Amino acid sequence: MEEDFFVRTKDELVPVEVKANKNRSKSLRKLIDNESYSDIKWGIKLADSNVGIENGIYTFPYFCSFLIKRYLAKKVKVKRLPHCSKCFDNVAAVY
Repeated sequence: MEEDFFVRTKDELVPVEVKANKNRSKSLRKLIDNESYSDIKWGIKLADSNVGIENGIYTFPYFCSFLIKRYLAKKVKVKRLPHCSKCFDNVAAVY
């Protein structure tokens, strides 16, 4: 498995993958699903696409990469589960 970056929060390790296209993030999905990495519960994908969330992978357009630190700080403060239906509210709140 290969990832571009990792970001450490107080309780989690968050993999960040940068995609050159709109393809699926297979390695990111494998990493999230791997039980050997208990501190990885979700991930971030930077791509040439819109903001979104699917199966614990949060997608942000490239131009929003400078907001990742702020997003992580708010996400840790709110402490909602990544698969929660209201989590998209947190993504939109970053903007």
